Amino acid sequence: MIKVEIVKLPTLDSKCIKLFAMGNNYCGELGFGYNVEEMKYPRHVEGLADFIVKINCGSQHVAALTRDGKVITWGCNDEGALGRVTKSEDPNTTDENVLAFTQGLDDAVIVKVICGINKQLTFINYGSTSHIKIANINIEENHVLIIMTDGYLYTFGYIDSN
Repeated sequence: MIKVEIVKLPTLDSKCIKLFAMGNNYCGELGFGYNVEEMKYPRHVEGLADFIVKINCGSQHVAALTRDGKVITWGCNDEGALGRVTKSEDPNTTDENVLAFTQGLDDAVIVKVICGINKQLTFINYGSTSHIKIANINIEENHVLIIMTDGYLYTFGYIDSN
């Protein structure tokens, strides 16, 4: 373990943002459904106005944090990256490219969301009752870095030949 400087704990932001997207929309990751293959200029993503405070992108999916601490996802759901069941697993649910809330954390107040390739991590604020106190997380394709409030850095994931 390596001791590092403690960073400020994340808090839930209250200032809402307007989301604009552009680029490749192969999996619906821009938030426009499958009707748009590519967006060359920024376009407003409808349906998110007035309640999104933070956003993070994976390689083919997006997670948006709402002002009340919930997460909305859309795009490719490979390996369950959207945090919800989609039509490819259950025909009675929504498509991957439809903006929808994640599942399983209904009672939690999420203060930060981080996406990587086919994965999503969330920070949940449990206050002083939590035994594990995480200050920050970063994820990449094959590994995760976690900085704890006590200054320790933890890493896990795939170890290449080096």
